[in-house]
Amino acid sequence: LFDMRPGDLFVLRNAGNTCASNKGSLIGSAEYSITHLRTKVVVVMGHTKCGAVAAAIDAAHSNTDLTTVAGSIGHLLADIIDSAKKAAASSPGTGSAEQMMLATRINVFNTIEKMIQYSDIVYTGVKLEELQVIGAVYDIYTGQIEWLGEHPQLEALVGRPMPMHQWHNSPYVVRGVSRLNNGRSPSAAAALGRLLEGNGRFVGGHWRYKPPRSTDTAPWGIVIGGSEYRVPVEDLFDVDPGEIVVQRVLGSVAGM
Repeated sequence: LFDMRPGDLFVLRNAGNTCASNKGSLIGSAEYSITHLRTKVVVVMGHTKCGAVAAAIDAAHSNTDLTTVAGSIGHLLADIIDSAKKAAASSPGTGSAEQMMLATRINVFNTIEKMIQYSDIVYTGVKLEELQVIGAVYDIYTGQIEWLGEHPQLEALVGRPMPMHQWHNSPYVVRGVSRLNNGRSPSAAAALGRLLEGNGRFVGGHWRYKPPRSTDTAPWGIVIGGSEYRVPVEDLFDVDPGEIVVQRVLGSVAGM
C-alpha cells in the first residue's frame, strides 16, 4: 500500500482495527515500536467493506444481544458497536453502505482515543508532541488512502492546548489579491499580476521547464519563501530563471 520495504513499517493487524483492552499484544506491540524502535507516527487504518464493521452495523439495526454471539466474536463486535450506533443515528435516511463508511471512520477515531487512554506511553508521546497518531481508511478496490488526520478532540484527550494541532486542523482559506493598483506603483502591480498569472499556469498544469537565459536578465520581483518547499519557487510562478530573486529561509521569516 505504501511502497515500503519489509521492515520499514511495524504492522499490527486485527479484525476491525480495534483496541479493546489496555493489556495485550496490540498495545504492547505498539509501545515496543514507540519506545525501542523510536517510531514517531502511528497510523490507525480501517478499510472499506470491513466485515467486522458490517456485522456491527447489522447488530445495531437488529438490537442483537452481543453476549449471545458465539465465541469471542461478540467481544470483538462490542468494541465496534458504539461506532455503528453513532453512524446509524447520525445518518438514519442513508443506505447501509453510507452508514458503514461513516462507522468505519468513527471506529478509527475511537481506536485512536482508546490507544491514548489505555497507554501511558502513547498518551505521553502525543501530549509532548513527540508522537502523532493519524487515522486513515484504505479503499480495497482502488488502493487509495483517505487520510483522516489526528483525533478532532486531541487537546481534550491529552489535557493541554496544542497549537500545532490547531494549526493543522484549521481550514485553509485562500484569499484573493484585490485592487492591485490601489496604493501600488504600476510596475509593482504588473509584477504581482505576472506572479498571479504564472501561479495559475502552474496550478493548471500548463507550466514548463525553462532553461537559464543570459546572465543579464533583470529581475522584476523578490520572493521570500520557506526553505522546506519541495518545488522551485520559479516553477510556482512559471517564470524564467533570473526573472525573480528568491530568498529561502525556514519559516519564511525575515531575520538576521
